[in-house]
Amino acid sequence: MGGAVFTDPNTELTECACSYYEAAQGLSELTLLLKIQEYCYDNIHFMKAFQKIVVLLYKADVLSEEVILKWYTEGHVAKGKSVFLEQMKKFVEWLKNAEEESESEEEEAD
Repeated sequence: MGGAVFTDPNTELTECACSYYEAAQGLSELTLLLKIQEYCYDNIHFMKAFQKIVVLLYKADVLSEEVILKWYTEGHVAKGKSVFLEQMKKFVEWLKNAEEESESEEEEAD
């Protein structure tokens, strides 16, 4: 009697992030984000992990906050848009707040 093969989502997530990290060579950051979004849309459990993938690539300096914010406001793929924007909402708010705090600290130092 055959059964479904279950894999560890965290292992798959790490492998996915690593493969995108390797693929980033020669791709613009926005193109990379769009490819990740399209891949995640086609793999339902990766839709749930999309933010984790983006955060991993952000922490690894593969994606910059400017590109993530641009993707969030105007550059995303229409397919699955509402799901991905909702997943990224808290992270994007954190990025915006961190950027604003950084700018106000620079102004105070002058």
